[in-house]
Amino acid sequence: MRLAGSAAPGWTGAMVLFGTLPWLFATSMSGRRYEVELPWRRELTQRYRGRRRAGWVLVASGPVMALVGASAGVGWAGFLMWLSVLGVAAVVVTEWRLSVGVRLSPEGVLVVTRVHPDFARACRR
Repeated sequence: MRLAGSAAPGWTGAMVLFGTLPWLFATSMSGRRYEVELPWRRELTQRYRGRRRAGWVLVASGPVMALVGASAGVGWAGFLMWLSVLGVAAVVVTEWRLSVGVRLSPEGVLVVTRVHPDFARACRR
């Protein structure tokens, strides 16, 4: 799998306190572009896409079901909006658990995060 993006040092996150524009400026000026190719199992990609898709289906179905319930006169139709909250939580957890990140260390080295422990050990060797 090929990952491409930009990684900035951790200190740029503090620039948010000064506003969005200073943060964007600091991130773009100190960031480092990367393109990394990583080994990836097909099963993991399928699991990731399936869970993410299920989360987004929940996000979309919450308002639809609430509107249908409200038009049918169901008193607790607004409660169905919690499906959207559950869907957002599912997407966030899926992104955190099954996605790979890249960050810039203080020494200026790109570090791949949230990888399998066996892969990390093989890279260190």
